[in-house]
Amino acid sequence: MKDTFLSANLVSESLIRVSIFSSVSFEPFLPSVLRDGEKIQGVRLVKCSSFQSNSLLDLELPEPLQLGHSYLIFAGEYGQTGVNLDWMLDKKEFLEKYTYEGKDLGVTFQKETTTFKLWAPFAHRVLIRLRPYKKNSNEPYEYHSLKRGDCGVYSLVLKGDFHGYEYRYCVFNPQGPVEVADPYAKASVANGISSIAVHPNPMLGKNKDTLPPCSCLTEAIIYETHVRDFTSHPSTDIQNKGTYLGLVEPGKKTKNGHPAGLDYLKMLGITHLQLLPIADYASVKEGNPSVGYNWGYDPAQYFVPEGSLSTDPEDPFARIEEVKTMVSTLHQNGIRVVMDVVFNHVYEGWESNFEKVVPGYYFRRLPSGKRSNCSGCGCDFASERPMVSKLIVDACLHWVQEYDIDGFRFDLMGLLDVKTLEAIQTEVLRLKPDFCFYGEGWDMARGVNLPMGTKGNAPMLPRFGFFNDFYREAAKRFFCQDPSSLHDFEFGIAGSCVDFFHKAHFISASQSINYLECHDNHTFYDVLSSSCPELEEKEKNELIQASIAGLLTSFGVPFLHMGEEIGQSKNGQGNTYNSGDKLNQFDYDRLDGNFAMAEGVSKWIALRKALPFLSSFSPKEIDENFDLTDYRGCLRLVLKKKEWIKEYGFLVFYINPSNHEVNFVEEGDMHLVLSTSSQLGFDSEGLLIPPRTVSIYSNQ
Repeated sequence: MKDTFLSANLVSESLIRVSIFSSVSFEPFLPSVLRDGEKIQGVRLVKCSSFQSNSLLDLELPEPLQLGHSYLIFAGEYGQTGVNLDWMLDKKEFLEKYTYEGKDLGVTFQKETTTFKLWAPFAHRVLIRLRPYKKNSNEPYEYHSLKRGDCGVYSLVLKGDFHGYEYRYCVFNPQGPVEVADPYAKASVANGISSIAVHPNPMLGKNKDTLPPCSCLTEAIIYETHVRDFTSHPSTDIQNKGTYLGLVEPGKKTKNGHPAGLDYLKMLGITHLQLLPIADYASVKEGNPSVGYNWGYDPAQYFVPEGSLSTDPEDPFARIEEVKTMVSTLHQNGIRVVMDVVFNHVYEGWESNFEKVVPGYYFRRLPSGKRSNCSGCGCDFASERPMVSKLIVDACLHWVQEYDIDGFRFDLMGLLDVKTLEAIQTEVLRLKPDFCFYGEGWDMARGVNLPMGTKGNAPMLPRFGFFNDFYREAAKRFFCQDPSSLHDFEFGIAGSCVDFFHKAHFISASQSINYLECHDNHTFYDVLSSSCPELEEKEKNELIQASIAGLLTSFGVPFLHMGEEIGQSKNGQGNTYNSGDKLNQFDYDRLDGNFAMAEGVSKWIALRKALPFLSSFSPKEIDENFDLTDYRGCLRLVLKKKEWIKEYGFLVFYINPSNHEVNFVEEGDMHLVLSTSSQLGFDSEGLLIPPRTVSIYSNQ
């Protein structure tokens, strides 16, 4: 009806509140309530109020509303509507009755049958349509009804093997029927329009003997990149640019013959490659990925690889095999793979499959009832709800089992509850004891009365690392030659886990992810250009090399962003998530011009591996066994534990970000171990430490 809006909301187990907003004059009446098409007898109008164009009617049912049935309100000339069930979402009785613990949601295959299962507790009917998958198929669909079972799980068992079948569900919820892809699908057609049933083929453990041991996160050297960014630049002979396969093509070169792609990663010597999202996201059209650009922080399907990074986005099986090839090849070359996972939000959550299947369940609301967007990126995922938590855990396990992933970097981890993070850790470590967990522990959640994955709750998550923004800001200021940053940076060098000028932030150095920049920050080159405009190009590059050397000789977990090691710029921009290839891609021309910088970083990475004490994570051990002093803005770090430095006798580190050389007098003959500068020397007073450098000396 024109100028009329009708809604109905469950407000207790047997009370429905009908709201009528209408320009039509209102007279009290008793709406009809239909259950499965039949009028319910004995409904009572227990309250009626009206003010101007707003009227409320409270209808009491003769018995509590039962899920699995259709409830429809007929309000005469005002129209008809289904009943909103949000009231149930966090009720103890609902959580107990409708939390499903089975491991078989999605599609599972038995010897002679295929089973489809969908959790849809609010639905009163679910249909599936399916057919063998073929590109541009006109073959008709088969339709089947699913049977409702315990916990609101609908299931269908079909005789035969339905591997390779395309399917969609039609879910009949109170708001009406909707067609959806399967939230638990492991494969899909382009852009997730339909799901594909696919046999599992677990890769877990198939390359375990090719990887060096990693007993603690402090032994990792993490390098962050994006599949497309790292392979799309025109100045290489990478054949499959912008793809999973392009990332692992061997023997590729830049125009000047320097290593590119996989060979460049091997040259650097990193241990862990962190990939920006490779789970399916919504923003890039998979049929034509060259048209759009996005890093992928808008998840669509949590179990399916992103198709735009495949050589054949239209083939639902190609992306699966290519991710497996990518991970396997990296493993064979001694590099572990970390996935950047985005479980904290869905960009357009209210249009997602999650919302369509179980309206209102998967996303948080603030106490006011407003949709929560604490991420600033869309609808916050309600990880504290059991079936949301289960989906997150199940997705993590799938990527570990099926693709042999080695670590998760949790985007905006502070929006995920500690209990869910602990569940992920427990389940994943059973499969892979050396798995690594870390994320952004920013305190952003509102309206959730639970401990969340924030830096402040680091003691509750001892196996998790946290991006250390204190280190980031202190290091940037220190290497931008700000003398007031000295003590802050010293605290960072000690792993931010020792009471040293500041109260410890972490219970272990393994929780401190030390970094100067990551994908959504300004590059350090751009920070230097802005903060120190007087610096010449050569001087900026010297400070970049010194900052990375300082990072690699700090206690904690070193993290490098793609291109940081060659002084890459983003033209002064920060979060360039949708700014295109030209601004974001790894600049292989710059690598050719600054290859000596990359070679230098590889030497410092090799040195960190050769000095196992830098992987120490014990606050007590760190506190008792290093001595840190400063002179004229230059830091002098001496290791005191003889077992740490027995090969070197006496080992001393100098970090000099200033524009002047600094003189130090040391006992005995000092020999250079490694420096970011070739301009080293001695005078009558001892060692000369050049400006904008990091150097290590020993007396053996």
